[in-house]
Amino acid sequence: MGDFITNRNGKFLSEIITSILPNAQNASFLVGYFYFSGFAEIYQGLKDKNFRVLVGLEIEQDMINRVREVEHHTNLKKSRGEIKATFYDSLVKLFNETDYFDSIEKIWYEKLYKPYCFFLRVLDEYFSVQYGKEFKTANEINDNFYDLKYKTDAIKLALKTIDTHNGVIVSDVVGLGKTIIGFVVVHNIGLRTIIIAPTHLVSHWEEYKEDFKYHVKVFSSGSTEKALWYFKGKSSFGKPGFNKPWLVVIDEAHKYRNEHTNDYKNLHNLCRANKIFGLYKPHEYGKKYGRT
Repeated sequence: MGDFITNRNGKFLSEIITSILPNAQNASFLVGYFYFSGFAEIYQGLKDKNFRVLVGLEIEQDMINRVREVEHHTNLKKSRGEIKATFYDSLVKLFNETDYFDSIEKIWYEKLYKPYCFFLRVLDEYFSVQYGKEFKTANEINDNFYDLKYKTDAIKLALKTIDTHNGVIVSDVVGLGKTIIGFVVVHNIGLRTIIIAPTHLVSHWEEYKEDFKYHVKVFSSGSTEKALWYFKGKSSFGKPGFNKPWLVVIDEAHKYRNEHTNDYKNLHNLCRANKIFGLYKPHEYGKKYGRT
């Protein structure tokens, strides 16, 4: 059992406790009142520690009485909404009017934040790119390419989405480097890869295959059946022990919207159980349906 610590000899308890915590595995506190301002003085030293706090019975009893109000309101046969509102009001009143908690401003449960804060949260949710894994950028693979931020963000978001959903579509207008983004993603994923591209872009993909030093098999958009048979012949699909997917890249994926065509059926069979990377021109959809 450890020694009792007090504030005798004119020393602050926080100074004594802070100096002891680095060498302690466990910490037990016996206090008459619990003040958040006091806890704030020492909480950094409590990380990864096994600690307990025993607070005087008076506050404990007051908290218990407040919580038990729910049972009382339930017995009065109030609606769930009325019970919830009354209980929340009771807890807010306890925190706002009690003397047990010092240096705390008024607390409003489920308070409504300013519109600007909501706006920032929406921007963060939709546009921030968090990808914790290491990956190579275009410039790191081939120093003839530049790492522009929007491309690097697109690569990180694509890799994260494929990790989560086994597929992703990169949609952007012509000339912003979707093919480069696609090949960097291919390089980082490191799976055997089949690329389906329009005939006039096949040579384009073949050139990037050399630039990014990664072997892929490129088929034209009119050879989806050949691509499917190539996959069936080279993969372990359907064989015992099969557990590693391929990556299928579909350039100009907007051309395969009609599910009644043979190309659609071939791609459907090719993509099953594999990871998918689609490149899509949004303006093509707009042209067909009168949108921009």
